Amino acid sequence: METKEMNDYAEKIKNNLWIENRDIHQILLLEDVEECRKNLISHTINAELAMKESDIPLILRSVCVHGFDVLKNLLSKRHEKMLGFSTLELMRKSANFDESVSDCFYAEIYHLFLAMKGNPKIYPSFFMMVKEYKFSEENPGIDRSNFLDAVYNNIEKFLNKYPSGLDFEVINKRRNNKEKILNLFGAGEDDWNDYRWHLRHLFKSMNDIENL
Repeated sequence: METKEMNDYAEKIKNNLWIENRDIHQILLLEDVEECRKNLISHTINAELAMKESDIPLILRSVCVHGFDVLKNLLSKRHEKMLGFSTLELMRKSANFDESVSDCFYAEIYHLFLAMKGNPKIYPSFFMMVKEYKFSEENPGIDRSNFLDAVYNNIEKFLNKYPSGLDFEVINKRRNNKEKILNLFGAGEDDWNDYRWHLRHLFKSMNDIENL
């Protein structure tokens, strides 16, 4: 994604975050932080209960549950004490459009809320398939088997887009890179197996890599 596209996307998230989550926005604007925490946790629990009563597909349901758990943990005082940091305070700042809040935080919260709504927008084609799949009353067992086959095929296609460290091509590339590095520094196998040697020969710039 180009810089302009990234900036446009970040701006879109900022503009949409509180428009799409007005109820949470209103809670975050409460003056007292503890009242805000209490109301937001209560709102989260009620939303989770409503989700569990809905007909949302099972796989999406697990994403929702995880999203609710994440938010409840972020809002807990125990979590704040452990980290020495308050996510709630940062959320309150973002609700007031404080410019000190980073685009990354807006994106994290935006996608967390999407997950809680059952619309995580991860692997979209996969989840679209899950949403649209219906089991028949006549052959639910066979339908479920076919469904799981389709899920497997979809996941396999996705994973196959990324090379494995055990692929021969990757192994050869790794071996060649190792030889280039050892030749560059006039080093041997014993050096390569010594972590201290690696720490003394870190690449710290593009020039280092271009010298290979």
